[in-house]
Amino acid sequence: MSIRHKRKWWQTLLRGVGIFLLVVLPGCVMVLSRFFCWEMFTVPTESMYPTLLAGDRIIVNKALFGARLHRSFESMGAEKPDIRRWTYRGLRPLQRGDIIVFNYPYARGWGRIAFDFNTLFVKRCVALPGDSVYAERGVIRVRGVEGTVGLPRSQRELARFDLSLYPPETRFTVAPDSAYGRWTIRDFGPIYVPRRGDRIPLDSSNLALYAAAVEYETGHRPRLDSLRRTVLGDSVVTHYTFEDNFYFACGDNTTASMDSRYWGFIPEVFVLGVVTRVAYSYDRQRERVRWRRLWRDVSYRPAE
Repeated sequence: MSIRHKRKWWQTLLRGVGIFLLVVLPGCVMVLSRFFCWEMFTVPTESMYPTLLAGDRIIVNKALFGARLHRSFESMGAEKPDIRRWTYRGLRPLQRGDIIVFNYPYARGWGRIAFDFNTLFVKRCVALPGDSVYAERGVIRVRGVEGTVGLPRSQRELARFDLSLYPPETRFTVAPDSAYGRWTIRDFGPIYVPRRGDRIPLDSSNLALYAAAVEYETGHRPRLDSLRRTVLGDSVVTHYTFEDNFYFACGDNTTASMDSRYWGFIPEVFVLGVVTRVAYSYDRQRERVRWRRLWRDVSYRPAE
């Protein structure tokens, strides 16, 4: 026969507080941290080589640029009018050279921006809203900004490749048939990246560049009528004022990366966060941990 001693009220209270501090509180902190501060993802390809390798487990800093929370799961796979979320102010805006993780904007085909909840890309931001970005012999530059953006050594490797050996779909860039000529992944631009409040002309010379961004914001695809006038919905327009900010991102492995050079701009609201470190890395081919990459800092530092 066992005798149970009845706990006093303060003992029960202390036990409950202890369970909360040891079990519930750490769990809440982890969940809130994942929503507002950081998240981890695995890099699947070599498009960011040599900065990131396939198998790298990267840490994405959400607080740096500003966290976002989805208010409705109706946004999954939907167009912009159905995307409902809260966004929070970050510690700083995005900078040229930041490695960013974002929802892939062109899951329904190049030329049409649509939000894809389940597909994430990691690339380097090479141009900000209001920048004019261009490439010469593979090296990416921004007008009015001294130096290059990204890894010039990796970008110059593209200059040694014979582009005639590339399939057409992997040789020519966004809007290859525009009035600017047949741009390639090695030489293109300048391309002006839309900024909130910018009023730009829409005509035959740039319609191919901005049609997807305008359709994303308005729901209508701008087109040219028989008189070569720009028509948006039921109206003839000469200019358009952008409501959102957009970005231009490229992979460090410029010879093997599908990025903004092909499909264009990334809406600001699609950006999840900034990659700051590699937590650890696992080489699947050799089935071993890459110990040298443990907690490696991959924050961007411009070349001097």
